[in-house]
Amino acid sequence: MRAARLLRLRPSRGPFHPTARRVTRPAASPDDALRATAAGVPGAATEALADALLFECGALSVSVDEDRGGGEDEAPIFKDALQATPSTSSRVWPRCRVTAVFPAAGGEAAVKSATSAAATAAGVDATWSLETAHAAEWQAALRGAFEPVCAGDGVWVVPTGEAVPAAARGRGSLVVRVTPGLAFGTGAHPTTAMCLAWLARERESVASGPLLDFGCGSGVLAAAGALLGAPAVLATDVEEQAVTATDATAAANGVTVRACLVPADPFAPPPPELAAVAGTCTIVVANILAGPLAALAPTLAAAAAPGAPVGLSGVLSLQAPELIAAYASSGIRLAIEDEREGWVLLAGRRE
Repeated sequence: MRAARLLRLRPSRGPFHPTARRVTRPAASPDDALRATAAGVPGAATEALADALLFECGALSVSVDEDRGGGEDEAPIFKDALQATPSTSSRVWPRCRVTAVFPAAGGEAAVKSATSAAATAAGVDATWSLETAHAAEWQAALRGAFEPVCAGDGVWVVPTGEAVPAAARGRGSLVVRVTPGLAFGTGAHPTTAMCLAWLARERESVASGPLLDFGCGSGVLAAAGALLGAPAVLATDVEEQAVTATDATAAANGVTVRACLVPADPFAPPPPELAAVAGTCTIVVANILAGPLAALAPTLAAAAAPGAPVGLSGVLSLQAPELIAAYASSGIRLAIEDEREGWVLLAGRRE
C-alpha cells in the first residue's frame, strides 16, 4: 500500500505580502513553477523545514513522502492517524523526501537561495534538485491532494469539478468552489478556515454593505462573502496572479467580485478602487501575516465603516498582543476569537 503524502499549502497570502518586492514575470506561462526536491531528510526535521520553506522562503506548497532509499515497501501512514496527532513530526517516516513548489518568476537562482536558507533555518543538511513543473502537471498533483474541506460554521471549500460531499448539502451549508493555482487559499490552512467560518458567523454584516478582502490570494474569502450575500465585494492583492485567480474563483462560484492590485508599499496612496470604498465597508477581512497586518492597520481602519467587524488572520498566537495594540491605536479593538494549530483569528469592530 502506498504511504500517504503529507501536503501543506501556504495560507491565502504569502509571508511577504504586502511588502514584497514586485518581480517581472517571464514570458513563459505564469502558472509554471519550479519544483525543488531534497531526499534523505530526517523525519524529525520535516516540520521545521516545511515551516521555513512556506513562511520564510516563499514556497507555495510543501509535500513530504517516505524516502526508503533502497526501493523497499513504503510504511503507510494514514490520514486518520495524522489528524489525531497535534504535530505531524511525531507521525512521519525516519527518512523523508521533501518537495517544495515555488513560482517560476524569480528564476532558479532565487529558488536555490530560498531552499538553502530554509535548510539552514531548520538545521538540515539538504541537497536540492530543481526542475520545471508545468502548470497542468503540478496543478493536477495539487488537485489530487486537495479534498473538500469543512472550515466550520457550515462552510465547505470544494475543488472545482468535484462532487459536493453529502455532509455539505445540508440546510445552512455554504459551498465555495476553488481550483488550485499559484495563488492559494484552499481552506485547508487553519487561517483560511477560521476566516471563512468567521464570515459565516458575521453574515448579517456581510449582507449589509461592501466587503473588503485585503490580500485576496485565491479569492476564496471574497467569493464566500459574495455567496453570503455581500452586495459588493472588493478584493485586493499585490500580485497580478492573485487578481486573476480571484476572478476565476468568482466565476466558478457564479458571483461578482471586483479584484484589483494595490501597491506593495502599505504606505503608498491607495488605488482608486480602494479609495472609493473608504469608510463604507461593513466588514473587512485580511488573511496575511502579522508584520504586514501591523503596517496595514491605518489602511484597514480607513476602509471600515463605523461599527464594522474586522477579522484578521495569518497571525500566530504569540504575535496577537502586538497586533491588538497596533489596531487599538487605529480605532479597532481586537481580541482572539478563534485559535487552530497555533494560529489565531483576531476579530473586533471599528469604533
